[in-house]
Amino acid sequence: MSGDAGPGERVELLERLGAVGVATALMAAGYYLWVLGGYLDAACMVLQWAMTLAGAALLAKSLASDHLAAIAALRGRAGLALGAAALSASVALMAAYGWSQPGYLLIESFGLALSALLMLNGAAGRPLLEDEGVAAAAGHVGFSAVMLAFALFSWSTGLPRFAAAFAALSALGILGIPLRLDRRAPWALPAALIASVAAFSMVLSSTIPQVATDELAITAYAAREVLRLTNPYLPGATSGALDAYGLSAYYWTPLATGGHVTWLSYPALSFLWLVPAAALGIQARAVLVAATLALLAAIYIRHRGYGRLSLLPLLIALVDANVIYYPVGSVPDVLWALPLGISLALLRRRPRASAALYGTSLAAKQIPAAILPYLLYSVYRERGAGGALEYAGIAAAAFAAPNAPFIAADPRAWLSAVLAPLRGDLVGIGQGPGMLSFLGYYALPRSYFAAMEALAAVALLVFYAAEYPRYRLSFVAFPILIFFFNYRFLFNYALYWPILALMVLPDAVGGGGAAGGEGRRRRIGAIALAALVAVPLASAPAFHSMAPAAPFSISGMGGYGDPLGLPGYVTSMEVNVTGSPPPGLQFRIFPSGTMTSVNGLLWGTVNATRGDGWTAYEIAPLAPEYALPQGTPFLLEAHYGDARAFARSGGALPRGPEQPIANPMFLETSPGVIPGWSFVPNLSGGSAAVETVSGGVVLSAVKDRPGWAWAAAQLVQPINLTGLRGLHLRYELTVISPPGALSNSSGEDPDVAIGVQVDSGPYEVWYLYSGPGPGAVLRPNPHTIVVMENSTDVSFSDAYARLESMGWSPGDGSAELMLIVGSQHACGNFTAEFRDLEIY
Repeated sequence: MSGDAGPGERVELLERLGAVGVATALMAAGYYLWVLGGYLDAACMVLQWAMTLAGAALLAKSLASDHLAAIAALRGRAGLALGAAALSASVALMAAYGWSQPGYLLIESFGLALSALLMLNGAAGRPLLEDEGVAAAAGHVGFSAVMLAFALFSWSTGLPRFAAAFAALSALGILGIPLRLDRRAPWALPAALIASVAAFSMVLSSTIPQVATDELAITAYAAREVLRLTNPYLPGATSGALDAYGLSAYYWTPLATGGHVTWLSYPALSFLWLVPAAALGIQARAVLVAATLALLAAIYIRHRGYGRLSLLPLLIALVDANVIYYPVGSVPDVLWALPLGISLALLRRRPRASAALYGTSLAAKQIPAAILPYLLYSVYRERGAGGALEYAGIAAAAFAAPNAPFIAADPRAWLSAVLAPLRGDLVGIGQGPGMLSFLGYYALPRSYFAAMEALAAVALLVFYAAEYPRYRLSFVAFPILIFFFNYRFLFNYALYWPILALMVLPDAVGGGGAAGGEGRRRRIGAIALAALVAVPLASAPAFHSMAPAAPFSISGMGGYGDPLGLPGYVTSMEVNVTGSPPPGLQFRIFPSGTMTSVNGLLWGTVNATRGDGWTAYEIAPLAPEYALPQGTPFLLEAHYGDARAFARSGGALPRGPEQPIANPMFLETSPGVIPGWSFVPNLSGGSAAVETVSGGVVLSAVKDRPGWAWAAAQLVQPINLTGLRGLHLRYELTVISPPGALSNSSGEDPDVAIGVQVDSGPYEVWYLYSGPGPGAVLRPNPHTIVVMENSTDVSFSDAYARLESMGWSPGDGSAELMLIVGSQHACGNFTAEFRDLEIY
């Protein structure tokens, strides 16, 4: 786009950008609604479906030649009514969920801004953001809102320097309006925005494991195998990937018949892009973040001819914060979205380069295949049959080139892997109509969803052919409507299509009101769209009758317990099943409320007792993250393959007495959350950190500020000391750094502290590990006793007596147990591991 675009083209760009922004916000808000409402909220389910479909339709319309018809409808009373509705929804969302994280903050900010613009537009009767100055000012405000979201999150994660930098940029965005920074250097704020995304990705990385999906674990492992000259498509070649990255069962992709995915399921560029990072020892997600920054830069380059308006497409791309979250969180779809976006931008001007990039995109993942029929039809209409054949040939060659070595090495293994997503026996998950089936509302076989995906693709192709050229560019939105019917419709299938629409949007500007088909062709297009709605509804009963009936049913649940000692959770239950369940029966729990895991809570059989026509199962979570919150209503699914049975419960409470020490294995139910324990660092003399390991916890403190000030990592839980009298605590201790470091004292004041404390109010008894030699008892002050000895055994009776000797009144016996690693005076890095806590 040239920099001398006329006023009419600029207004048209703003209108189209507004439509893309609304579409993006609708789909993103629908996703968050699904997450916040969880699987069992039927109202949220239907509403988010409507929002997803409305967003896809609006996205298609934003690229149509007659997009103004939709904009005109928002003038006058319609705009006022819609603005008021959007404002009400935004306020309700804030009241319900607050401004707790950047994803919600960006959606809420966009909702408030959209509400104001719609009401102003309705009152004035003018096109949305017709005034370019108002649009530029809105860009500055949007920039400031994004920076504010980054600042708040950085502050909440304990990174004040990043927070201050983002806050300064937020202020700059506001000050940029009177300073007219955009007139002097229109590239400045876009560049600052992209650089800020890079910086915020670093902040976000500190809160998320470096590999947090099995997809990235497997592809990153495959890249390492390639460096070892191993074919990653061979059976078992990537079976060690999940263990290599320490990936919890929480992140596995489970199979409907038991087990989980451990094999490569994608074309070669899914892992070849990661080979340089593997060779250099760089985290794989750094490649994903770099690709995201490149995609944002490509969006800016595509719109830079619009001068100070070029910031707006970047802000619209960031309306959905998942654009940042997904790459940092190990979702690698940006690897296909980047080459596809550039391919679509080059489609009209450099079709051969476009074809090569399309093939490159397809070589990273199968998802871009969804636009292939429409892409080829568009090339056929623009360049004839020869041009379409050439495009297909170049794309095929680009796809084959990186895959050829692996095809030649073992064609069967390669083909089996690439087709695995189509035939994989995976459990049902996602936010589409598949929920009706895998949640037990209305049984439908997987064949129904495959058939509806095919129907959607064909119906949209008929519509596209009938309405070409009016909807020439709208095919970018079609995959959302196709994947909506996928049995496992996940948001990463939809996330990038609005961003790809931004890459083709300039080609729609100034295209005039090109008409689509007339007469008979228009009627055919309308029939195709009608079939897209009517056939899924009309055919559902027939497919429902084909759904296999389970030869078993759940007749009862009970016997809830908590053998893992996770306060607030149920970690075992008894399930009675009648009929003939298969030997490998699987269990899954869907709790009500906010989504905790997209897979549901996966539980497995601990013990099974079979009788005449019945089986009693004792089941437990496959990982601590799958523990069931106490008192939460839930849906239990027993399944094997396509056979499923369901039972509902109003909530479960564990029976029996609580364990004397909660969570002695330091199990996490989510990253950084160790039920029963609280991390209470003392940072006056430096820094402190906690990290869980298998069966234990590592506490570390860095004392780097001279003087008598503590730097200590402290893990605390409340205990009833009266109830623990007569019992002992035994634990294993490994001092990691400095090697052989022991607790010591300067006079009677503890200096380096490694061990256990029993506290009650101001009264403290410290049991510090001091290595070989005679023990010592110190009394630094009237309320503190320090016991230093070569022992990792603590007598609660001794602690009780020592506290009483200082004047402590037991009362109800409330006290605290603390594990501590720290230093008061000696500078250095002190690290120790505690594990296998035992009460005897």
